[in-house]
Amino acid sequence: MTHSLFKTALRVLGVLTLLSGAALAAPLDDASRAFEAQDFKKSLELAMPLAQQGNAGAQTMVGIQYLYGHGVAKDTNQALAWLKKSTALGDALGQFTLGMMYAQGEGVKVSNDDALKNFRLAAAQGYPLARMALGRAYMLGDGVAKNPVEALKWYRPAAEEGFAPAQYALGMAYLTGEGIAKDQGTALTLLRRAADQNYVEAQMVLGAVLLENNNDAEAVSWFRRSAELGSADAQNALGQAYSFGRGVSKDPIAGYMWLHLGAVEDYPEGIADHDTARKNMSAADIAKAEAMAEQCRRNDFKNCGK
Repeated sequence: MTHSLFKTALRVLGVLTLLSGAALAAPLDDASRAFEAQDFKKSLELAMPLAQQGNAGAQTMVGIQYLYGHGVAKDTNQALAWLKKSTALGDALGQFTLGMMYAQGEGVKVSNDDALKNFRLAAAQGYPLARMALGRAYMLGDGVAKNPVEALKWYRPAAEEGFAPAQYALGMAYLTGEGIAKDQGTALTLLRRAADQNYVEAQMVLGAVLLENNNDAEAVSWFRRSAELGSADAQNALGQAYSFGRGVSKDPIAGYMWLHLGAVEDYPEGIADHDTARKNMSAADIAKAEAMAEQCRRNDFKNCGK
């Protein structure tokens, strides 16, 4: 079960207001805004009374704050207690989060059965992250028998609702023929929809497929978007494009600038490409490109090389 899904859940706490009773919607909305502003003490202060009154959305918020130590000392026992309360009341985000705790063994013993049970409860309410968790479980055979066809049944409705990770997953299935007949056209359509939402994985795969199809200019445009979002993989791909003149005019200095940015510690391929390019450059050009890279970092990867 992927941890990235759990982190994504924290970015969608705004759905709590939709799951709350009308009488409590306004104060819970205030708590959600405080959470999103990372004023965690205030969000907990606002959510706790509502949670104690039995508001399921507030109980989920309190549980998540205890789980991550936001505004309060981390306490997985408290997190578990509050999430079990909200889950019993049918809160989809609570069900998903509790499922992730069981999937990862966060404060509880790992239990695929309990994880999948809670994912199913949330998925039955249309919660997209839970649908994704179930789809990935079936696609990978994680806690269930591997069944790509069943996986696609969970990906598809989330994709049709515009959820980028599901669009990407479904697009990859069409691209690879996993659980369905290969269809590159449909794959590219789905990948573009996810990429348009700045889903980096989709942008990178889309760029790679376009390069294979000799559509270099569009490929580079997607690499650039990902590079500007801070993706080391995309920065490396964009550096290669400039270095070899694929989709852009050949520019070794701009190429080295992007390769330098992409040569991060946990990306050995990027380091190797960077070091190879360095061997063919003068000391003056290296210094210029590295100064450009530093300016690019300060600009949050926007308007680089200009």
